[in-house]
Amino acid sequence: NENPQPGSTNPENTNQGGASGQNQPGSTPAGQQVGGNSEGTKPEEKKNEAAEQAIKDAKSKSEDAQKDVTTADNEVKQANEKATEAKNTAEEAQNGLNAANKSKDKADKEKTEADNNLTAANNEVNAKEKVAEEAAGDVAAKEKTLKDEQAKQTAAEEAKKKAENEQAAAEEEKKTAENNVTYKNTALEKAKGTLESKQNEKNDYDKKLKESQEKLENEKKEQARLDDIADRAKTKQEQADLAVENNKKEQQEKQNKIDALNNPTTTTNEEVEKLKREASEAEQKAKDAKAD
Repeated sequence: NENPQPGSTNPENTNQGGASGQNQPGSTPAGQQVGGNSEGTKPEEKKNEAAEQAIKDAKSKSEDAQKDVTTADNEVKQANEKATEAKNTAEEAQNGLNAANKSKDKADKEKTEADNNLTAANNEVNAKEKVAEEAAGDVAAKEKTLKDEQAKQTAAEEAKKKAENEQAAAEEEKKTAENNVTYKNTALEKAKGTLESKQNEKNDYDKKLKESQEKLENEKKEQARLDDIADRAKTKQEQADLAVENNKKEQQEKQNKIDALNNPTTTTNEEVEKLKREASEAEQKAKDAKAD
């Protein structure tokens, strides 16, 4: 890298020239030669020193230039590395953005499916509410029938009590008639007929009371069955409400994800990695939702 500078001289050649001047034939006497050499040497030495200094300066400048070239090469190399790194970062960011867009599309599809599921769940809830209302209507009707039968039973019990009282009175009348047979013969026969009639009436009341009791028992069983239907309808209603609530939560979570994906951000390496993770998680959730 050291190049000879223009105008430089070789000190050895200069010295040789001086020596040859001293040894030429026909030279002046020795005293004059010494005097001539003394006066001629100083300019030559100055020239030699100037030449040497010029060579040193040239070498120093050459070394400085070489250092500048090396520094420039390193800067160019670093600039190329940074450009390559920036290009790779941009490509990774673009890949992450593409993956995020795909994830958003999947999330949109999942939201549509969730909306459809919510609509189906609402329809099911409405249907179950209608069934529950019908069951409640049946329960009300059965309760009214039960009250009517209870009223009939009460009336039958009162009629039975009245018949028993009348029977007791008839028996008392019979006893009185039997004590006065001759005098009360006609009355006795009448009392017997009344007693028999009352006995038959009592038997009818007993039969009606038994039927009423059996009917009341059947109504109680029917009431228990309707209560069980109402309880099951209530349980199904609660399950449907829970399914709707879970659907709403899942839909809100997916909406939050979509909002996050739609929010523009500066793409740095850390954010690109975050986008990759979110895209991977969204893809996994989509697979899980599809499997369910």
